[in-house]
Amino acid sequence: MKKSVIFAAIVLVCAGAGASAQSNPYNVQGGDSIDGTLTGPVDYTGTGHSGIDKVPGLMGVGIKMFYDTGSSISTAAQGNFKLKKMPNGSPYWSIGRIVDGTKSAQGYYENEVYFGSWVYDPAIYQPTTWDRAQFYTGMQGSGDISAKNGTVVYDVRGISNYVNGAGTQTDSFLIGSLSANFTTAVLNGSISNASNNKVIEFTDVGIHKSTGEFGTAFGGYVDGTQGTTNYVGATAGHFYGDAAQILAGYAVFAGNDALNTAFGGASGSAKFE
Repeated sequence: MKKSVIFAAIVLVCAGAGASAQSNPYNVQGGDSIDGTLTGPVDYTGTGHSGIDKVPGLMGVGIKMFYDTGSSISTAAQGNFKLKKMPNGSPYWSIGRIVDGTKSAQGYYENEVYFGSWVYDPAIYQPTTWDRAQFYTGMQGSGDISAKNGTVVYDVRGISNYVNGAGTQTDSFLIGSLSANFTTAVLNGSISNASNNKVIEFTDVGIHKSTGEFGTAFGGYVDGTQGTTNYVGATAGHFYGDAAQILAGYAVFAGNDALNTAFGGASGSAKFE
């Protein structure tokens, strides 16, 4: 079964990629390391959304539910990731969350951004072309930030190969910072695990200000080191919030999918929760 089919079943409905701030009042943005599309609907108000108008189905029914019901797999300092095992051979979900703004009585913040990975249990189901994927998604993508200048430093958490690859808390959680220079439109920094044997470095990764995206598709490069071996990678992601106070994305590395990492960063009033 293809990942896209499974994911669609989880979130109930899924809109195509390419939603914009003009057609999408919540500007849901996201991506994954398999096919790069993870955009959800903006007008789904079904079960579980009582009293909440136009909460995106992707956020309200899908990832948020699994985050809220998952068991904690890290300390608050590591980003308070949650783990949820799906039934019938579906993936494990390891999920981190960044929030910003006021929290409603129903438990929703004004902006919620999720990032993490899903990994199959090979004893139950073995995909033929992949065994894990990194994802990120958020309700309020920043959209056009062409007028934004200056430098913002983000506190960043990442997760890499937590399940199904001999991953441990020590080598699975990455911590560091990324500095976004919006004047020169580049992102730099690094994240690493506690033992420093897994390191990802971002060098002049391009920021596409008109869409609120960043990635090596716009310039720069990403290096990943595991042990003593270096791998050339690629990264992609989005900024979130009216002041781009949150970022989220993934980094992937040819030849070592155990180094593939989903990450999120918070600045200003945004926080991991």
